[in-house]
Amino acid sequence: MNFVGKILTVLICVMSLVFMTMAIMLYATHTNWSDVVMNPKTGLKQEVATLIGEKEDLQDKFDKAKKALDTELKTKQGQLTELENTITTLRSRCANLEKQIQGLKTSEGEAIATMNMTQETLRKLRDEVVTLRQETRQAQQERNDSFAESVRLADIVQQKEIEVKRLRGDNADLGIDVARMRDLLRKYEVNPDEDPAGVLQRVGGQVLAVVGGGSVELSIGADDGLKKGHQLEVFRTGAGQNRYIGRIEVMETAPDKAVARVIPEYRKGAIHEGDKITSKFD
Repeated sequence: MNFVGKILTVLICVMSLVFMTMAIMLYATHTNWSDVVMNPKTGLKQEVATLIGEKEDLQDKFDKAKKALDTELKTKQGQLTELENTITTLRSRCANLEKQIQGLKTSEGEAIATMNMTQETLRKLRDEVVTLRQETRQAQQERNDSFAESVRLADIVQQKEIEVKRLRGDNADLGIDVARMRDLLRKYEVNPDEDPAGVLQRVGGQVLAVVGGGSVELSIGADDGLKKGHQLEVFRTGAGQNRYIGRIEVMETAPDKAVARVIPEYRKGAIHEGDKITSKFD
């Protein structure tokens, strides 16, 4: 046998196995339809009979349920009619109630407006009462203050009258004292009408130098109270006696010295360096 014959032999064997497998599979799928249909326990005929019985039972139940449903439907329709009538009645009552509510709302609005006006009037009246109370308290306080002030002023007036009487007495005494002081000042050759700031206190010094033109330089000045226009007396000491030389008038001042001119009408002799000066004699 050649190679081609071997190949064909193998192919025949393979095809035989394939066909045998297909035959087995076909046999395995073969069904006995007579047994399937006529089997008294599992057959289709028995199953159909069972289903027909169940259908008849279901049909009977359906008829009974339909009758019950029709009866229930008629009952519900009657109830529905009653409900519709009730709804109509309720709608009519609701419409009436809405009208009443609308009227109440209108009345409520008017009542609220009236209440607001009343509250506003009440608030204004309360404010006026508070204001009047405050004004009353203020008036009472002012009256009390005025009364207290009147009493205080009356006391002050009384005190002032007493003070005026006392001052009048003091004024009379002072007038007497002033007249006596003026007489005393005139006695000591002091002008009582002269400014006290211009009156020279008692001072003493000496002539530092005699300057030409009838002027002299003094050892005292503004720190000692000298001012322009003050007049001083010049005297000379010797042999235990004081000799009057004349009077000078201050022309210029410095803190510690001054320049004065000799007043001719009071001159009693020549002024020399070292002569004494004083504001007044004892």
